[in-house]
Amino acid sequence: MRRSLESCLWKSRWWQVRAKEYVEPASHLDEGAAAYAWEQSLAEQDRALRWATQWSTIRERAASVVKGLVTGVETHTALPELVMEIEDEEEEEEEEENEEADP
Repeated sequence: MRRSLESCLWKSRWWQVRAKEYVEPASHLDEGAAAYAWEQSLAEQDRALRWATQWSTIRERAASVVKGLVTGVETHTALPELVMEIEDEEEEEEEEENEEADP
């Protein structure tokens, strides 16, 4: 999970570098390419933020388990059950489209 977030942030910075390459001379094609690169950079940032938010509970739980492993302290206390609902974005979009199609 950490690597996925880091990858998104790295890719965002990569797109920012590409966007800055189209500064001069500013032709219409260069403007479009720069705008596309900035859009992709923002999309990567949004993805990282969305994933970080969705994964925060799981990452906190994993951190507590890993911390116990690193310190060598063995605990016999069971962690409380973690229940999460994961929503499928594509499924939600299909349901919204079906609702709009049915009067």
